[in-house]
Amino acid sequence: RDASPPPADLAPRPPCVPMSSAPESDVIRGPWGPFMDVVMCLLPIIVLVYTTLKTNPLPTTKSLPLSAFIMWFVRLAYLSSDPLETCALVVSGVLSALTPITIVAGAIFLFESMESSRCLDWMRVRMKELSGAHPVAEIMLIGFVFPYIIEGASGFGTPAALASPMLMSMGHPKLETVSCLLLMNTFATVFGAVGTPVWFGLGPATRNDPALLRAVGLRCALGMGVAAVLLVPVIVGMLVPRSEVKRNILFILLSTASCSVPSIAISTFSYEFPSLLGGIVGMFITGGLIYFKVGLAPYDHVAREHQTQDPEAGIAMPTAAAGPAAATGEGTTPSLGSRRHTDEVEDHHEGTALTGGPGKAAPPAIMGLRSFSGKGGKRKQPPPPPPGEPMHASGEGEQGVGAAAPPPPHGESGHEDAGPPGGSTSRPKPGSRVKNFLFSSGTSHVAPDDVHVQHHAEGDHGEARDGDGQDESEGGDPEAEAADAARVAGETGFLSYVSRTLPLWLTVLLLIVTRIEEVGIRDVFKESTQRSFDEPLGTLGRIWLSWSGVLGFDRILSTSVGWSYEILYVPFIVPFVIAGSAGLAVFRDQLKMAPLAIAKKTAGRMVKPAISLFGALALVQMLRGVSGDKGAPAYVVGVTVSDALSHGWIILCAPIGILGSFFSGSTTVSNLTFGDVQSVAAARLGVSQAGMLALQSLGATMGNAICLNNIIAVSAVVGLKVSEGVVMMRTGPITGLFYVIATALMIPFIYGSGIEQTGTA
Repeated sequence: RDASPPPADLAPRPPCVPMSSAPESDVIRGPWGPFMDVVMCLLPIIVLVYTTLKTNPLPTTKSLPLSAFIMWFVRLAYLSSDPLETCALVVSGVLSALTPITIVAGAIFLFESMESSRCLDWMRVRMKELSGAHPVAEIMLIGFVFPYIIEGASGFGTPAALASPMLMSMGHPKLETVSCLLLMNTFATVFGAVGTPVWFGLGPATRNDPALLRAVGLRCALGMGVAAVLLVPVIVGMLVPRSEVKRNILFILLSTASCSVPSIAISTFSYEFPSLLGGIVGMFITGGLIYFKVGLAPYDHVAREHQTQDPEAGIAMPTAAAGPAAATGEGTTPSLGSRRHTDEVEDHHEGTALTGGPGKAAPPAIMGLRSFSGKGGKRKQPPPPPPGEPMHASGEGEQGVGAAAPPPPHGESGHEDAGPPGGSTSRPKPGSRVKNFLFSSGTSHVAPDDVHVQHHAEGDHGEARDGDGQDESEGGDPEAEAADAARVAGETGFLSYVSRTLPLWLTVLLLIVTRIEEVGIRDVFKESTQRSFDEPLGTLGRIWLSWSGVLGFDRILSTSVGWSYEILYVPFIVPFVIAGSAGLAVFRDQLKMAPLAIAKKTAGRMVKPAISLFGALALVQMLRGVSGDKGAPAYVVGVTVSDALSHGWIILCAPIGILGSFFSGSTTVSNLTFGDVQSVAAARLGVSQAGMLALQSLGATMGNAICLNNIIAVSAVVGLKVSEGVVMMRTGPITGLFYVIATALMIPFIYGSGIEQTGTA
């Protein structure tokens, strides 16, 4: 990826020789024999898995730093590693965590900006209109294609957390929605966050060889594509009856292929854009399939309006016209066919979406708003309206929950154009515009017309409130939210399509421009030889900064260990911060949250992930060591186990990748942790390194579906109150099928001819 000379710790390692001719003396072992070498080198991983799976698991903010400390102790006390070099690896690992930390922070800032500027609200409405309330179309468009794009742009769990409340707001049950989104997301994560799991996660194992990385990417794309075609129909069956899957199987397969086939084609020349560009192509194709009803069987809402689904038997069951919802005062809105059911492990009514009736799309205003429920799942009543005013959609009276809210008289409910803070309606002075933009969030309120509203929840798993307990929306006026949602939903002109999607298409444009080598910007952003600042820090090392924004730290603790960070090339400022800020600037008069409040919230959300990533990257650096380190734990484990199991190691290749993402929640961290182990094993067995690393990456992407961190995060977003084991029981079997398919597909590549460790054909 970098034309400049790599740091000393990334210099090409002398290729390992095949197992048959490898001398036993090339491995630096401990004093207790080969078996104990493996046990001691894997001890930090064992502790990490145990602390994650035990009854009261430790958070990764504690378990990962603890495992890193154990690895540091093992290297010094058992493997007799050089103490300065070991400590330098810790420093390098902590500094290396800056890359994923800033990528995650940039992605959070981008999507919080889109939420604040109501761009996400607008896109939810447009996708709802396009799907026509057809459940299979909704699942494929919002549950598969849309997360494909988001994964390609941001990764790190964003797609499932973003798409799950969208699907749930359309009437799909929580447990099945969470399980479905976790599984759907696994078909794109290898190329998530602009290919970070490949170029960053496997960079050390491949010594940043572009040809080898492209070979790995192509094999991953093929594996995920075939697995998606076989498994996506099964996953869709979690949310709709099998009969609906059979009736719409052609549409499901065509929609799946619309993302997978372009991803495979793009992976032949790029390992950064397959998910991002493949998802964009798939969005257009799937949208066309829905519009022209290609392979999409008609969905009879009237015939299924009084059906629900038995969570035990998984079959449609008729219910009385006046169901439990009516009896409990929850409104008389009909259910959306077999998608709505009573879930025995959660409150049926908490977070239930309001709809416009059978055969109608859900009203636009609900798409960006959350349910108005209190603790314990009991629906809270909004304040009663003043005497003489009609009951709105959020109230319960003659109109019911699902009734339309007539527009209140202008001036009575505060829906006139908002002025500066403090209640003044005077126009702000020109000199105060920048200050008002940064510190206040104004909205242009328009009275709602036939709008159904779901109000913000109070303290619903942190969804409606941020970490300090303050309401995310600074206004907090339900009527104002309804008016704004109605106005945003009514924007349908060409300029609205351009402006409301500005953050996404600008992100894609900036990524393409800065990643295509022929444009010339990439090499400028990565240039590190022309330095504007280069100062020694004594025995600590040497810190430097290039004119193109590359920050580096060489000869850490007077060793050969080094580190560098490409400020403008890493997906942080370019494109996420720029694209998010552009959306905030364009819609500065409609913001739910001020830009500085978004930045503060982003920083607050990064505290715990940063601590976990510091520990994870320190552990990874010590696990793989420096180039040519025959005593590195990864090298010791790879050589010893591959020699003992011989070709049986290949059966364990994907489960090792699953293990890595299971404890870390990241395909990137899994590849960083075990990439070197797989490379060493491939060299010892004399098989294709590209095939072995591809199977490792496929295993890493599978692990995201059963990762505790991901399950906890997505469940919190939708307010799902079940144990993580319940979700794992739903996602585990399909993850097992994915493992069988991926291993069978990769075996020909592992034993076939291809690019090996040296990067030659």
